Amino acid sequence: ADIGGAYLNAYLDDADEVFMEISREIAEILFEAMQELQVYKTEDGKLIVKIEKALYGLVQSAALWFETLTKFLKSLGFVPNEFNPCVMNKQVDNGTMTIVLYVDDILIMSENMNDIKWLVVELEREYGEVAVELSNKFTYLGMGMTVKPNHTIELSMQNYIENILDSTDEYKNLKKYTTPATPKLFERPTGELLKPKEKKKFHTTVAQLLYLCKRTRPDIQLATLFLCTRVSEPRESDRIKLHRVLGYLKLTRKKKRIIRCDESMLTRLLVFIDAAFAIHYDGKGHTGLVIMYAGVVIDTYCGKQKIATKDSTESELVGVSDMLVRIEKVNDFLRAQGIKHLSVPLILQDNTSTITLVTQKESGKARTKHLEARRAVVYENVQERKMSEIRHVGTKHMVADVLTKALGGESFYGFTNILMGWTVPMLTLMKMQSKEQDKRSAETAGVR
Repeated sequence: ADIGGAYLNAYLDDADEVFMEISREIAEILFEAMQELQVYKTEDGKLIVKIEKALYGLVQSAALWFETLTKFLKSLGFVPNEFNPCVMNKQVDNGTMTIVLYVDDILIMSENMNDIKWLVVELEREYGEVAVELSNKFTYLGMGMTVKPNHTIELSMQNYIENILDSTDEYKNLKKYTTPATPKLFERPTGELLKPKEKKKFHTTVAQLLYLCKRTRPDIQLATLFLCTRVSEPRESDRIKLHRVLGYLKLTRKKKRIIRCDESMLTRLLVFIDAAFAIHYDGKGHTGLVIMYAGVVIDTYCGKQKIATKDSTESELVGVSDMLVRIEKVNDFLRAQGIKHLSVPLILQDNTSTITLVTQKESGKARTKHLEARRAVVYENVQERKMSEIRHVGTKHMVADVLTKALGGESFYGFTNILMGWTVPMLTLMKMQSKEQDKRSAETAGVR
C-alpha cells in the first residue's frame, strides 16, 4: 500500500513556528488565484507563510508522519516490535497480521486476504488516496516480489539493474564477467584521479549498487562495500573495479533471490562469521557475517575492521566480538515477533585458535588490553551468560568467506547460491539440527 501525499497528513507541533518565503514568481500565481492574499504581499512581491503541516523538505516531517501513522495503526490494534518499531503486528483469527513500514510504503502480510482488505479500507478511510497491489505478484521498494503456490518467494530487481546499466556510458562495450571482483580487489588504488563529472557518476553508481546488494543481490556485496570506501577519491583502477561489477550484473541481471523456509530449521539462528587478515592495503582486516534462520539468509554484513591485528586469530576475534550485538538484535527481533522457542544462536567459526581463546578461561590472554577486553566479552557471552554457542566449521563450509575475499569459480558460486537462497548448507544444517534434537531429547528424558 502506498499512501499519497503521506507527510501532509501530519501536523507540526503548535510549539514549532516554521515560516516559508515564497518566490515572487510563485507568489504572483497565488495572488491571481486568491485575491485575499494580496494584503500579505511583501514590498518585494514575495509571500511569507506559516507552515502548519509536515511539508516535504522539513527535517521533522518524516518523524511527524511516522508518529501520525503508527498512532493510527495502534488504534486498530497493531503493536510495534520493541526492537524495530517499523514492524507492527496484530493478532487475527487465523494467526498474526504483520506490516512493514518504509516512509509511505506499507507491506502487509497475512494468511487471510480478507485481513489485508480490511486494513486497506481503514487506511483509505483515514488518508484517502491509497495505491494498492493485491496479488501474489507485486513491487515493493523497487523489488519485484512473486509469491509461489509452494510459499516460495522470488525477489528480483532486474529493471533496477537494467536502469543502472543503461545509464553507463560504456554500456555497449561493457564486457560480461562471471564474478564481480578479482583477487586484486583490495590492492592499493592506482591511476589518475577521476575528473569531477566522472567522480560524481562513480559515486552515484556505487550508491545504486549499495541499495541493490542490501536487498536482492548480496553476491555483489563485497565488491560494492570496497567501492564505497573509494567514493571520496576514486581513481582509474577503482573505475575498472566498478566496471567489473557492472559486467557481472550484465551477465546475471535476471538472477533472482529466493526465500524458501525449511520448517525443520526453526530452532535457532545459524551464524557464520569470518575474517580476512590484513587484506586491505593499509593492513587492516575485513569481517563477513551471514545470519540464517529456517534455511534462509536473513542478514549479512561485510565491512573493513576498524583496528589492525597481528595475525588471523586476532582478526577473527575482532570479527566475532564486533558482531555479537548484531546477532543479539536479530535474535531479540525474532523473539519479539512471537518466535519463543528459539535456542541460543549458533556461531560457526573456521579458526580453532580463536574458538579456544573465547571458550577456555585458562587459554591465555590476548596480546593487548583492548584485544583482551574483546576476548573477555565473547567468553562471557558464550560461557557465562550462555547467550550464544560457538562451534568449528571447515573453511569449505564457511559461507561468510565470500564476504571477506574475492573468490572465484566453485567457491564463489557455492557460497553465493546460499546467499541468494538457491541452496542451503545442508551438511552444516543437518549437523546443527541433530545436536539440537539430541539436546532436546536429553532434556525431555530428564523431565520424565
